[in-house]
Amino acid sequence: MPRLAAVNDDQAHVERFPGTGGLLMPVVAGVLGALLLAIALVDGLQGRDLPLAAGCLLGAVVVWVVFLRPSVRVVDQETLVLTGPLSRTEIPLAAVERLALTRMLVVQVAGRRHVSTAVARSMRSALASGGMLATRSGPGAPAVPERPSEAKAAGRREGQPYPDFVEERLARLAENARARRGIRVLSDEQEALAADVRREVSTPAVAALGLSALLFVAALLLV
Repeated sequence: MPRLAAVNDDQAHVERFPGTGGLLMPVVAGVLGALLLAIALVDGLQGRDLPLAAGCLLGAVVVWVVFLRPSVRVVDQETLVLTGPLSRTEIPLAAVERLALTRMLVVQVAGRRHVSTAVARSMRSALASGGMLATRSGPGAPAVPERPSEAKAAGRREGQPYPDFVEERLARLAENARARRGIRVLSDEQEALAADVRREVSTPAVAALGLSALLFVAALLLV
């Protein structure tokens, strides 16, 4: 079975699911960092201010990695892409056995859990949902493919909580992908697709975090 090709968002149809974390924490961290730098610059940047500047840089990188980088998207209705703080995982939608959205998105493939913190429920909503992994079709029930007109019209219902929409939409897309391949949930064919899951470490994110941390430590040692 051919392996999943690397996903190129510029050459594919991408369905994005905005994160639920919001921009409050990144904005607060950015404003605080700017204020600290402004205070340091009032009397001129001196040697003792190096740890502060390096710390602000490290804080900016941490905010980007933890709050802004994680994302969930589906490419060409075939591949689920989970971008984490320091990694990226590409999962064939047809390989998804179960999924649930509680305090994080949990996707099960061949018995292994893949998670994303980009989309989450509130604590109260997560407790109400019971935290159970959900499957939209059982082992003996073939999925029914979505017609193009239905896919185009797919959207969030009025009054529907956003986490419910994300969970239902991803489950539906997984059903459609299985239907196109004629694969049933928990079948041998679906288990074989697990070999096409690709996970790679994000070199730019790791390098940015490591370099900013080293600069901060060096600045502390130089003072």
